[in-house]
Amino acid sequence: MITRQSLSPPPGWLAVFAVFVVMVLARSLVTFPIEHVDATFKYHAASNIVNGRALDILLVNQHTMRWSEVLPQVLVTWATNFRFEGLYLLPLLAFGLACALAWRGLQPVLTPTQQLLLLGLLFIEPIGLTHTGQLLNPPFGVLYALMAITVLARPGPSTWPRILLAAVLFFFAYGAHSTYLSFAAGGFAWLLFFERRPIQAFGFALAIAAFIGGETIWFNHLAEQRLQVGRIEALTNSAHMANVMERFEIVTPLRLLTRWLDLPFLSLGLAVAFAACVVWLALDARARREAPPFLLLSLLTGSAYAVAITFAVISIDPLRPVQPLRNMYLEPFLPFAVIGTAYGVSKIEGQWPRSLQWKIEAAAAGLMVVLLGVAATQKFDWQTVTNNRLNAFVWRSEAQLGEFDARFRRGEILLVGQNRYALEKLIAYRGPQLFRRGSGRFSVTAPPVMQPGIVCVSTIKGIPLRRNDRPCTEQQIQAAIDAGARFATDAAPPEPAPESL
Repeated sequence: MITRQSLSPPPGWLAVFAVFVVMVLARSLVTFPIEHVDATFKYHAASNIVNGRALDILLVNQHTMRWSEVLPQVLVTWATNFRFEGLYLLPLLAFGLACALAWRGLQPVLTPTQQLLLLGLLFIEPIGLTHTGQLLNPPFGVLYALMAITVLARPGPSTWPRILLAAVLFFFAYGAHSTYLSFAAGGFAWLLFFERRPIQAFGFALAIAAFIGGETIWFNHLAEQRLQVGRIEALTNSAHMANVMERFEIVTPLRLLTRWLDLPFLSLGLAVAFAACVVWLALDARARREAPPFLLLSLLTGSAYAVAITFAVISIDPLRPVQPLRNMYLEPFLPFAVIGTAYGVSKIEGQWPRSLQWKIEAAAAGLMVVLLGVAATQKFDWQTVTNNRLNAFVWRSEAQLGEFDARFRRGEILLVGQNRYALEKLIAYRGPQLFRRGSGRFSVTAPPVMQPGIVCVSTIKGIPLRRNDRPCTEQQIQAAIDAGARFATDAAPPEPAPESL
């Protein structure tokens, strides 16, 4: 059994709460409103549950099956009474709490400047920066995993209540996305190899297996006995798997590994630093004994997930990865990479004289400012970043979206492609009774009316809304029709398709 060393008194919960509040407020100023189609289904399912629909709305598709996101959103939707702020409040809170837990876990071994480095890297990581304001999987998977790590890392022997609580939290991570089940391998390895408690390790694994079995029974009940294998059966039978087969490239075994080199330079640097920290601790027994349990558990959890996403394939012959690495699949790994990077930097810096440390820290602070600019503009241009940032506390947002909603229904605005789905989601969130589901997508029951001077909206990424005031082209109109838009001169909207799992 490893020796746990208390390097300093643990921080009080007031300090943890302060870090949480600061991170939520800071991130709300630079994140972007929801525009991802995946989030549309979750918000719509949550609003339907609030309005009295049965829980079988969770079975619409693989996105709504992520119950550890949808069910908390039900509470937020109810508490905010369908206000626009409720659309992004939950992911912002998940991000802030995850940052506070990461800070609390490493605070005893980091100087104040190094703690700022940790929080700064968590804040500016470019892949996560554009997703915090959306009800997407990564913030929730990371939060639940860090909560489980915090439980297991507490001083003292791991008791059965703590082990079962950690198993529940890792199961909640799986509830946000099936691939997040790999996080639990970190907890299993900790109990088996570090705590040297094989009985508790296998009890931990059996508890998670039992929870997944319970989920299967629950989904089978919601589906009226049509999902004998629960979530797994629904996923494998869905069109989602066929789409994956069509979208992603066939690779060689070597390419499966070298995909990591395609990452943005900051993300790649974090991954390299994480790997270096893992190798260093694996080779240095004394360093392992001195490392805090939170750090070791984070490295084990991050390593398990990195291995899982690297070798996750949907077919062997030909070899086809489930997803590219440079997207949301990689995002849950990066907070753990930040934790490993911050700890490694702290140990290296500790070998230098203090007269040199403050100069290096000042240079790092300047570099962070540059990296923030690069990260923020990696997907969006500067105009979008500076003019269209989302502020969770702008009281005009509800009125602006209300006006936009009214213009859309009067037929004064036409949306093209995914923008249409995003707007329909916002309107559905404000008044779900105005919408019905058809062919797996949302259709407007009161279609917009074509009028002279109609404008074509180019994006709804920001508030106030950017838009293109030029008349829509025939190509744009056709694209909207192909996407499902219907006008008063067309036939009535189609009847909803039968519910499919």
